[in-house]
Amino acid sequence: MNEQRVASTVRHYLNLGTRHLDGETAARLQKARADALSHYAERKPVLGIAWAGHSAGTVGHGGHAGSRLWVPFLLLVALLFAVGYWQYTEQNADPSDIDAALLADDLPVNAYLDHRFDAWLKRSEH
Repeated sequence: MNEQRVASTVRHYLNLGTRHLDGETAARLQKARADALSHYAERKPVLGIAWAGHSAGTVGHGGHAGSRLWVPFLLLVALLFAVGYWQYTEQNADPSDIDAALLADDLPVNAYLDHRFDAWLKRSEH
């Protein structure tokens, strides 16, 4: 059951109980209801995270709720920068490493530059 349904059911049963009251008591109850409603201020929903337990609160309303949100966020940003840096350094390998790998290979460098050799490699793979 949602809150509106529960409130409607409670209001219905409370109204059923007031049928048998005399006029003075009903008027006092009506005045008390009006006073209660005048003090009621509908709360607007607050955007944020509600923490369970002793540190209940929402983000931006004092306490340590803000730091609990910022620390993981900053760690995530640092991790993303680290991964980006690692990928950048891997993709931009030192040309001398590539040259050393080519020179240490069994094939001569001219074989990689020969287009007929490339065609022969493609035919031999099938």
